[in-house]
Amino acid sequence: MGPVAEAVMSSSKKILKNSFVYSAGVFFDGICSAVLGLAVARWLGPSVQGIWQTARLFRAYSDMTTLGQALGMRREVAVAMGAGKEDEVAAQRDTAFTWNTGTMALAGTAIALYALLFPHPALLRQSLLAVAITVALAGASSFFNLWYKTIGRFGVLASSSVASGMISLLAVPLVYRYRFTGLITSYVLTSVVILAAMVAAYREPVRFRFSLAAWLRSSAVGFPLFLISASGLLFSSIDRILVIGLMGFSDMGFYSISTMCFMPIDTVLSSVSVVLLPRVCQKFGRDASFEGLSQYYLLPLSILMIGLPSAAGLIALVLRPVVLWLLPQYEAGILPAQIAMIGLSFSAAAGFCHNILLAARKTWWLVYATSAGSIAKLALVWALIRCGLGLAGVSAAAAMAYALQFVLVFWMTASLTRAPMRQRGAVMAEAFVSVVLCAVLCWYVRDLGWVLHPQMGLSFVLRLAASACLAAPMLIASFRLWRML
Repeated sequence: MGPVAEAVMSSSKKILKNSFVYSAGVFFDGICSAVLGLAVARWLGPSVQGIWQTARLFRAYSDMTTLGQALGMRREVAVAMGAGKEDEVAAQRDTAFTWNTGTMALAGTAIALYALLFPHPALLRQSLLAVAITVALAGASSFFNLWYKTIGRFGVLASSSVASGMISLLAVPLVYRYRFTGLITSYVLTSVVILAAMVAAYREPVRFRFSLAAWLRSSAVGFPLFLISASGLLFSSIDRILVIGLMGFSDMGFYSISTMCFMPIDTVLSSVSVVLLPRVCQKFGRDASFEGLSQYYLLPLSILMIGLPSAAGLIALVLRPVVLWLLPQYEAGILPAQIAMIGLSFSAAAGFCHNILLAARKTWWLVYATSAGSIAKLALVWALIRCGLGLAGVSAAAAMAYALQFVLVFWMTASLTRAPMRQRGAVMAEAFVSVVLCAVLCWYVRDLGWVLHPQMGLSFVLRLAASACLAAPMLIASFRLWRML
């Protein structure tokens, strides 16, 4: 093995270690949040669940008030570290902290005023006030989150995720005892604990210092990232916004089953691409080679685009008995959630392509891709709702939009890095063959109740064989990961 191969192998092991540590924390937080989410859904019902999900959209959109400056800071700091420019690192760090803290405090104040000054249902008003508090705290939290990702301190992020998960578990008896009041109390408490954990681990002085030159440099990079985030947020939430606007809070509660199944898995898997971004930026800062970035997306995509559809298919099979057992009042959300899982691999894997385009300063390409995906998703969701397909149509439209956006960003990335057509075709073929295979098998098997039906015969054997075949892509992906290690 030559020195280049050894360096790549060492880098891969470090990336995998950071990915494991960070993903483990995120996974634990996701599991605990899912437990809390199940408790909320079961004890509060679809209508209140829909109201709560609506209020949380305000939290998601509040991040837009920073105009992407902190996102640009992350890229500029990574490149400055690669070039050894310590003064630039400090200026970017302090400016981002000051800007993030101030803008998010203003956003939280605006949400609180909106809740108090305009007519709302009582539960929505209480939800908005709780969200306003968390938004006011989120400026500092989001800065520390991005800073630790930039400098590679993923252990701190994992610890804060574990702390967040523990609060979620402790919140379950609060929700049981105090219902909605317990929910919003635990929601605010989680934000406080996360911020406290990140501040406690911070090794640098916390300075309110604003450098216009640093802000302009990071904003020049960050504003396109802001547009990406804005269009990406619209892309990920437009289906929920249309459900609320056209179908109401109860249907939003049913549709939350799709979100509960989809988003935690997507978040955990996307955490690997988060770990990769600083390393990709630093590598490009050292040698400015587009071709040298190929290792950071082609191999991960080759593994994920085979394994994820298999995992999504297995989840779809167990979804019906699990929902009917835990949340029987949410039966209307089962089929939409099963359909939504088709888009899981396309959504989670796109982040690896995003890293390459961000490191190479091709942020406007991402703006075009995410904008096109958002427009397509808006049109598809609106059209299928109007056609009377309901929540199942919403999920189908979302899955198609995720596939379209993945194709766009993958082809842009492959063109930038001059990946051979054979490699491009192989990744695309693996992705769609695996997705179609798993979708067809799930449609035939439907759920575990069909597999475990007591009546024996040829149909039972075929369903059992089809269920076993769902695991085949996951085994292939595991074998490829083992060979990489």
